[in-house]
Amino acid sequence: MDRSLTGNGTRADQPASRARGRSLLQVADRVATHGEVADAHLAALATDTLPLEAIRTLFAGVSTLYGFAVRQPTIKSSVLKEDLKELKLTAELIPDFVKIVEQRYGRARAGAGHGR
Repeated sequence: MDRSLTGNGTRADQPASRARGRSLLQVADRVATHGEVADAHLAALATDTLPLEAIRTLFAGVSTLYGFAVRQPTIKSSVLKEDLKELKLTAELIPDFVKIVEQRYGRARAGAGHGR
């Protein structure tokens, strides 16, 4: 399986994997705010080396992480960044992940809170 969201992809694949990761985050945000995701959104991210089933698995993980992040009423962005780093999300995707949480739920939730 393509490991492009966990930092083990090749350097040549980084722009595509970052775009794919951003797209997965955007779909996760859409699901959190509007409900179910259309399979067409995920199918559009599939490639020959990253089939739809792998995209669904990655989406489930990203969606779960996103859900946990937004349910923490006082999580600091620095803590969220460290947690995502420990989960081996690519360094390029972590700021995007934190930014989406901050934009959607406010800096008080993702950036200026106290504790975890």
